[in-house]
Amino acid sequence: MLDFIWLCERGLKREINQDRAGGFVKGDAGLFYVADGLGGHYAGEQASGLLAREAGNWWRACRDGLPPVEEAADALQKLLRDCGRMIREATPPGEICGTTAVLLLVRGDVYLLLSVGDSRCYWTGRGSMRPGTALLTADDAAPPGGPEGGRLLRAVGDGSGSPAFMRGGRIRGTGVFSLCTDGIYKTCPARVLSGQLRRAARGRLQASAGRIEREVCARGAPDNYALVLVRVKPDGRGRGGKNGGEEAT
Repeated sequence: MLDFIWLCERGLKREINQDRAGGFVKGDAGLFYVADGLGGHYAGEQASGLLAREAGNWWRACRDGLPPVEEAADALQKLLRDCGRMIREATPPGEICGTTAVLLLVRGDVYLLLSVGDSRCYWTGRGSMRPGTALLTADDAAPPGGPEGGRLLRAVGDGSGSPAFMRGGRIRGTGVFSLCTDGIYKTCPARVLSGQLRRAARGRLQASAGRIEREVCARGAPDNYALVLVRVKPDGRGRGGKNGGEEAT
């Protein structure tokens, strides 16, 4: 069974929202994403919006029959490469444009995760896949205490051509995947975030997302913020959406 909820907001300080988030579910399969357009550069909202659009196009193109996980991994790597190319083609000379990305594909008791940049995915399990809450992605960013102070090192559209970070495996037991941009994990205190993700793993998606959002706003919400909570129980049928619908962007 798959249930999910998402939020994607401008925050209290930024003039526009350059984050995107959402997901698509059919039965026991789903595709979920977050993207954070590069702030301070050219049209970050267009870069993240393009990634969201292409994720939806891929899902709709194969929803009558998802490919095996190995083929899906190649297809989603290609999707990110194609998004990077389209972003570069739409960017004026001398400008920088790009977006972070996290893509999560769930199919029954198997998951596939791809990421570029410093948006994240966590797993909080009640079974034996991983105890407690664990970070599944790797930040493409300079160490926070170093001379570059957490500077983003890689993004979709930066022209590096490097493959996305990728991992996958079997889901053992009930739990929740949590995709988020840095407006969530850099603002919400770690103890609150981990506590609410444990609560979400018990099925309280709406309440957990609401508490996380309140914590972000109580601390001034200085950045855009996006969060997708995906509760997985590897059997049964699924549903999902912001308010129980099929998809959201």
